[in-house]
Amino acid sequence: MRYASVTQLAPLIDSSYVLFQQYGNARLNEGRTQELSLSFSSNKLQSPNPSNYNFYININRTNNAIGDSSIYTDDGKVRRYLVNVNNVRSGTFTANMRKGVKLGKVMYTIEPSASVNLNSTPAFVNNVNSELKSQSYAGTLSIGYELQSKFILRVTESLTASKSQQNFRNTNSEALNNSLRLLATWYINKSFTLYSDVDRNTNTNSGTQGVRFTNWSMSANYRFLKGKNAEIRLAAYDILHQNKGITNTTAQNFITTNTTNVMQQFFMCTIAYYPRMFGKHPTGK
Repeated sequence: MRYASVTQLAPLIDSSYVLFQQYGNARLNEGRTQELSLSFSSNKLQSPNPSNYNFYININRTNNAIGDSSIYTDDGKVRRYLVNVNNVRSGTFTANMRKGVKLGKVMYTIEPSASVNLNSTPAFVNNVNSELKSQSYAGTLSIGYELQSKFILRVTESLTASKSQQNFRNTNSEALNNSLRLLATWYINKSFTLYSDVDRNTNTNSGTQGVRFTNWSMSANYRFLKGKNAEIRLAAYDILHQNKGITNTTAQNFITTNTTNVMQQFFMCTIAYYPRMFGKHPTGK
């Protein structure tokens, strides 16, 4: 059972925001959910070919769920009320695996994953029944190459897509995010390490031009002194000066573009010393 929160029963109304008003409903009833879940997991950790498999599915249906009833006026104002609605449905499916294969001195790994989320929620727009449907899909494929723990290379392709539909006025919204990432680490010797990270992102949504940017960072680490407990690191972030924190999602009948403040093109030099004396106590003679 799901109960309405205080803000849903009696929210504070900001009278200064005249274009949108949110109203509560003291008569909201508790929701009742029927749910079916199934999961499977398998792990094999033995060398030289470890593997991991996971699977999960969930289907649920809720009556007396809390839904929207929105009123759009001719002067551009929106009044949003909360009401009880029936037959709210959702489904979730996720699956992922990790498989490693060692051939001679080389370890190969492959890690695919996928997820699907489906939702259907009844709603009302200007007192007309309008069902809201949303779907989101995500897929990732990562391939790794490791040579005797000396050189590590990983390529990852990620794709997320979301779509929402509303029966009222037959509106549709779509958003797509794609990322291709290349990570490389080279342990030249016990003292010197090189690291490179290239991440290309493409974000598009319906009705607007897509945004594409590439974030490339590199660093070099050098450890010295007898116990290799001192380190100097030179790092360059966002070498191409293109880094942007942008993602697109859909919800109901609108598209949301999230922009996050991110660090852009900077260089850093750090020096660190690790005493490695933690937990040790001097012994008496």
